[in-house]
Parts: sequence; structure tokens; C-alpha cells
Amino acid sequence: MPLTNSQQEIMSSKARFKVVAAGRRFGKSFLSMSLMGRHGRFPNSNVWYVTTTYSAAKTIMWNPLKEKLKTIKWSKGFHEVAMQAHLINGSVISLKGTNNPDSLRGIGLDYLVVDEAAYIDERVWTEVLRPTLSDRQGGALFISSPTGRNWFYDLDQYAQTGEDEDWESWQFT
Repeated sequence: MPLTNSQQEIMSSKARFKVVAAGRRFGKSFLSMSLMGRHGRFPNSNVWYVTTTYSAAKTIMWNPLKEKLKTIKWSKGFHEVAMQAHLINGSVISLKGTNNPDSLRGIGLDYLVVDEAAYIDERVWTEVLRPTLSDRQGGALFISSPTGRNWFYDLDQYAQTGEDEDWESWQFT
């Protein structure tokens, strides 16, 4: 399945932090998988996909990710319980839930996807996930269906200002 023009625009952006507010059926999961693959192609990269719960991560992303990695022959192996894809170049793509934030501490990340960000506690980003990107200058994709005026809304508004070239934002129905 090829990327849409909108998805290609997001993929080609040089912004370190990308915020995408999009409704259902936009292709948020496919876009997330594409960006994880792009960042996982660099040797020894550590890439995470996080969403509201471990169960949701498994339901949304695990099987499609495994199938895609097998199809393009990038996978070296899969750890089913930990939901980790080990790539032939030494990179690891891991799927996580944010329902136990302390389990997400201490790892340095090269790239992070925060799916359904509007439904995750802001402190998970500010106190737990943001520090994981610091030492490696990692990037992140925040993707969600909007739900009122919360921290995801504020992030989107900040990215829209254009004041910080590290941030870019997109909105789709």
C-alpha cells in the first residue's frame, strides 16, 4: 500500500518532532509503521511505538509490523512476549503501553511514535518519554485523533506557531 500525498509530506518533513491530528481511517498506523521503519534502517537504532496500553499496541501494530518486516526481509527475529522486532542491522523496534510508565524509563531512543497521544497522560511524555530522546537527539511522531483541549492540543498549537523549527504540525479529517 503506497503512502498518500499527505503521508508523504509528513515523511519528508525534516522536523524532529511531528504532531499529526487526524481522524479515523487517515492511515495513522501505516504512517507510524513507515516512520519506524525509516528510523530502524539505521544500524543499532532503538525505536519505540507506544500507545495507551500494551494490549492496544499489540492489537494495532504488532502483526502488521511483523508482516511488513518479513516482506521486506529486514527482520532477524521477533520476541513475542516483549513485542520486539530485531532487525538484521542490529536495530530493535519495540511496542509498549503507557499504562505502566515506570517500565518505560532508562532507555535511550533514536525514534519514538506516541500513538493516540491525546489519550495518554501528559506526564508520560514530559517526565518519562522525553528524556529517553535527549542523549541520542531522537525524534518523535505524536499522532492521535483529537479529543478536546488537552496536552496534545497544546502540542499541536505550539507546533503550528512555527517558532521552533524542530516542531511541525498537520491536521486532517
